[in-house]
Amino acid sequence: MELSFKDLAKREVINVPDGRCLGHIVDLTLDFPKGIMVGITVPAKKTILNIFGFYEKLFIEDYKIKKIGSDVILVDLKAPPPKPLPPPNPCDFNPCKPPRHNDDEYE
Repeated sequence: MELSFKDLAKREVINVPDGRCLGHIVDLTLDFPKGIMVGITVPAKKTILNIFGFYEKLFIEDYKIKKIGSDVILVDLKAPPPKPLPPPNPCDFNPCKPPRHNDDEYE
């Protein structure tokens, strides 16, 4: 699914556990070498200064985004970070080594 920033900025960001509306996206953070979204930024507090572009910012990491719907974005601000994957075992697969054969097969 492809979305422009303009389309995302029109959607309200809702915190799922308490149903609180966090506002609309004001910034989107990307990781350019990988080409992936790192997170979104929304206003932290609603004040009269938001009209003039002065607001505190709340950064929401990508793993806290639960669902991007047609009119809202659902997030969980208390979601724990994902556990890192274990490093791959080099003995599992090595394309440079020929497969080992059991000598009993050929007797």
